[in-house]
Amino acid sequence: MKKNEGEVPQYYVEHSHPEIISREIFDMVKQEFEKRKGIKSRSGSNMFSSKIVCGDCGGFYGSKVWHSNDKYRRVIWRCNHKYKNEKRCQTPIIREVQIKEKFVDVINRLIQDKTSVIADCEKIIAELRDTSTIENKELKLKAEQNVLYNSMKELVNQMAHSKNVNAEIEGKNIEINQNRELPAQALRQYENLKNQYEKNNEKLIKLENTRLEWRVKKQRTLELLDKIKNQNNLITDFDEQMWYTLVEKVIVNRDGNLNFELKNGVKF
Repeated sequence: MKKNEGEVPQYYVEHSHPEIISREIFDMVKQEFEKRKGIKSRSGSNMFSSKIVCGDCGGFYGSKVWHSNDKYRRVIWRCNHKYKNEKRCQTPIIREVQIKEKFVDVINRLIQDKTSVIADCEKIIAELRDTSTIENKELKLKAEQNVLYNSMKELVNQMAHSKNVNAEIEGKNIEINQNRELPAQALRQYENLKNQYEKNNEKLIKLENTRLEWRVKKQRTLELLDKIKNQNNLITDFDEQMWYTLVEKVIVNRDGNLNFELKNGVKF
C-alpha cells in the first residue's frame, strides 16, 4: 500500500458519510475561531470575558478586584485600555450585577413583545434561506476562472519556445527553458490574466464568507426563536444558558448605559 501522491487522479467526495456534527454547528465554530483571532485567552476568564466592549475605544472590559484583602472586596469590570491609551477612555466601571439586571430586562422585553419578535425572526430566517443570488455570482466567477485559467495555460504553451520563462498557475511554478526571446506583449498579457484571476479568487472568498455569515445568522436566529417560543413567563433571575446562547456583546457607553447586541444582530 502506498499513499496516492498524484500518481493517479484524486477526488474529493462530499456527503459520503454521516456528519459527526451538524454543518450549522461547524459554521458557527469556524466563525467563532475567526472572531477570536488576536484575542488573548486568560485563565480564570468567565462568561463576561470578551463580551463587554468599551464604547470609547472598542476594546474589551476586563475584571478587576478591589479591596482584595478586606471585607470590602468586590469584582468590577473596566476597560482594559483605560490607562494605556494617550487619551483615556471616559467609560465607567460596571459591576456584574448591572450586566445581569440589564440582561434580564432585555429578555423580558423580548418575551413581552413575543408576537412581534417571532414574526421578525421568521422574516429574517426566510430571507437568509435564499442564497441563490450569492450562488449565481459564485457560478459566474468560477466560469470566468476557468476561461482565465485556460487562457493562461495556452499562453504558457505558446511561450514554451522562449528562453528562461517562469510562470505560475494556481501556485504551481512552470519553468520553461528554450532559446528564443520572450515577447514582451505575451508576458504583459499573461500578467493581466493572472491579476484578474487573483482578483476573482478574492471575490470568491468574500462570497463564501458572506454565505457562511448568513448560515450562522440563520442558525442563531433559529435559536432565539426557539427560546422565545418556549418562554411563556417573564424571567426574574439571570439565566446563564440564555446569556451564552443569545448575547454577542454588550457595549458600555460613557453615561453608563449598556447596549446589548444579540447573536442574530438584534440590538437593544
